[in-house]
Amino acid sequence: MDLFEKCARDTMSAEARAAAAADAYPYFLALEDHDGPYATYRGRRLIMCGSNNYLGLTADPRVRAAARAALDRYGPACTGSRFLNGNLALHNHLERELAAFFGKPAALVFPTGYQTNLGAISALVGRADVVISDKQNHASIVDACRLSFGATRRFAHNDMDDLEQQLRACAPGAGKLVVVDGVFSMEGTIAPLPAIVALCERYGARLLVDDAHGCGVLAGGRGVCQDFAHLLIALCRSQGLPARYVSGYFHDPALPPDTVLASHAWAEVFLESRGWLGLDPTHDSATDEHYVRVAIGRDYADAAPVRGIYQGGGKDGEVLKVRVLMRG
Repeated sequence: MDLFEKCARDTMSAEARAAAAADAYPYFLALEDHDGPYATYRGRRLIMCGSNNYLGLTADPRVRAAARAALDRYGPACTGSRFLNGNLALHNHLERELAAFFGKPAALVFPTGYQTNLGAISALVGRADVVISDKQNHASIVDACRLSFGATRRFAHNDMDDLEQQLRACAPGAGKLVVVDGVFSMEGTIAPLPAIVALCERYGARLLVDDAHGCGVLAGGRGVCQDFAHLLIALCRSQGLPARYVSGYFHDPALPPDTVLASHAWAEVFLESRGWLGLDPTHDSATDEHYVRVAIGRDYADAAPVRGIYQGGGKDGEVLKVRVLMRG
């Protein structure tokens, strides 16, 4: 069958067309405006429940002014990959700031979280290696595991017995990379990092934590894996901007200057709001101490920026979204 014809006949396509005809399609809503916790849709001001702008700093005038200044000076793009001709001093400066804040030896900014996971995992995992991935990991991690040349094993969500079983089943001598979300984006659960690190050390595995939903929010902003992760992927969600850091492909276009300077301003505003400007990055705040206490076994779900609403399976979530939207 022709590929396009197959897509046209797909039941999901028919359902999407029927939903659009009934004005009940729940995706690609054309928002007229959005500002922090609110959005305007068809003239109505609605509460925004799905934003990744956790700290609301995208509306901060200092962040917006920095983005405008970058546009005026550099234009809207770097016109090339960082590997060849698109690298600016702005990129290097932001990376040094991020590395210092998170207490890491280095950082590498990349355009999106999806590309970051793809770059990090595919660069680390070769043909003789194994990725051990939590079953509830973000889709970008799932795709990255598929595109790497190594084998992939999955373990039940936050199940340490299953993780140990998967580690034990790896071939002797294989390189092993355990990959988890710090805060899982659907459930709002948090990875039990002390137990995961203990297993990684016992079985000679490395650990990669995608802490997009923890950084900026938990542990005074440094996220759930400040003291544990071997490799950290962070920044995106609380910031509300596309940048994330750690790794990626050499030939992707460089992050636009306005996003780089906005990220830099976001970091300054964030640190200033907590009185941290000029402090040693290893400084322990009260929130850091709280995280250390809860990370060793106490319940810390209430600290997560993600809340899961369970309403059944199938299309129940889409129906609920439409109903809530209709009622305003």
